[in-house]
Amino acid sequence: MRGAVKAGLWTFIAMHMAIAAAQPPERVAPLAELLGQAHELSAAGKAERAYELLASAEDEYIGEPRFDYALGRAALDAGYPARATLAFSRVLAVDPGHAGALIDTGRAYLALGNSQQARATFESLLALDPPPAV
Repeated sequence: MRGAVKAGLWTFIAMHMAIAAAQPPERVAPLAELLGQAHELSAAGKAERAYELLASAEDEYIGEPRFDYALGRAALDAGYPARATLAFSRVLAVDPGHAGALIDTGRAYLALGNSQQARATFESLLALDPPPAV
């Protein structure tokens, strides 16, 4: 009996994870709008406000790579490098070759005074054979 309950529990958890991972169409437009607003704020030199805007939506969009990358950039620009590394790590968990997240993670580690981790991150980026401009 215990095995059946355990199997049922795992099935229940798997179903809820699948449902949570699915992105309904109505979520895409608000995310695009949110990211656009944050970009405009950042471009206007209002990094702190961009970060606050994105941080207020984190519960809804956490785990969405475009959101997490924008949140990380805003956190880094607003002076929260530790917070930025958390957001970038979520992006890299989904897309280990995300060049922007690797570059910005390295920048965040530098801002934290962790030159060894920054170097390792930048070397990971170079291993991807990026274009010369990078």
